Amino acid sequence: MRSTSAEGSVQVTLSGELDIATVPEVDRALRRAWATSDVIVLDLRKLEFLDSSGAHLIMDSHSRIRRAGGRLITVGGASDIGWLLTLMGVDRVVELVDQPPSGDSQAASTPTASAAKAAAVYELFPDGVSASPPSQLPY
Repeated sequence: MRSTSAEGSVQVTLSGELDIATVPEVDRALRRAWATSDVIVLDLRKLEFLDSSGAHLIMDSHSRIRRAGGRLITVGGASDIGWLLTLMGVDRVVELVDQPPSGDSQAASTPTASAAKAAAVYELFPDGVSASPPSQLPY
């Protein structure tokens, strides 16, 4: 995990895993970043694994920072993590972008490639994906 400051914002870059074991450390880093800036960029492009506790942290942090008048921009990129966040519906709750904003607010509102991937999945399975109960399997 790495934190850097630029143009009135703090960027927290994660790598490796964001799971139940690392959530407390990342939560502390986001709280420290919030203490120094109203705009935090959470960069997940180098993240290799994300579980539900990590997704929950991102949503909780976004809500907490937004209620306090700040902004948390989550960079998912075109990676599997960005796609996973979109499939989980996290993009409906947080500001999820492909690239960190380059100083203009327009960059932060660009739709993600991950959203396009998820839309393709939803198009393939419009009624969702469900498994048949064992009693209904054909064998």
